[in-house]
Amino acid sequence: MSNTKHFRTDIQALRTIAVLAVVIYHLWPGRLTGGFMGVDVFFVISGYLMTRSIVRSVQGSLDSPHRLRSSVNFLAEFYARRIKRLVPAAATTLAAILLLVWLTGKLDLIATTAKQVAAAAVFGQNLYLAHESVDYLAAATPPTAVQHF
Repeated sequence: MSNTKHFRTDIQALRTIAVLAVVIYHLWPGRLTGGFMGVDVFFVISGYLMTRSIVRSVQGSLDSPHRLRSSVNFLAEFYARRIKRLVPAAATTLAAILLLVWLTGKLDLIATTAKQVAAAAVFGQNLYLAHESVDYLAAATPPTAVQHF
């Protein structure tokens, strides 16, 4: 098993197109109907890359006499790398959202946002929204700052 990382231009191009579709959809919704599907495309590509990484590691560890320990170590390291990369950016984003909403001085908005930020901080935003019976696509309900987090 090789640890060298190969830059995949095709995959990076697909990810770029997916992100651009979402940005265009949000900036000009009438220009690119369905652009929100770029999120799904991005997640599918990311899932493919993660699965490929896991499969390669597990295949490499099958030759090891300590297969189970090797696989468990890989998975622990795999998720530790993701946590190390994502948590600082997520914490900074959530703190900035709280600060900006606090600056509005609207107590109801601050309270609602604080609850949602707490849920998002523990990766439970979707469960919180489901519990609150928020219709994700409801046009009459104004979106919150962390609704998509």
